[in-house]
Amino acid sequence: MPTPDHPTPLSLSPETYRAHVAAVRREIAALDEGAVLVGHSVGGTILVYTLAERPPERALTAIVLVAAPFVITSSTRI
Repeated sequence: MPTPDHPTPLSLSPETYRAHVAAVRREIAALDEGAVLVGHSVGGTILVYTLAERPPERALTAIVLVAAPFVITSSTRI
């Protein structure tokens, strides 16, 4: 993650969140078709939010989340 000193998704500033999303998108774009994505802790939460905002162009085999916190804010739609 670009800024590992931010321990929770809620503590991320909008600029930092955008940097995380951009980093995840760059990594996903470099993967082969059928890749398996694994997100741990806050990285898993960022991964889910990133994929929810814009699904990847390549087909994935699986998305695995390990100990990813589920974050609900006033703007979260369920």
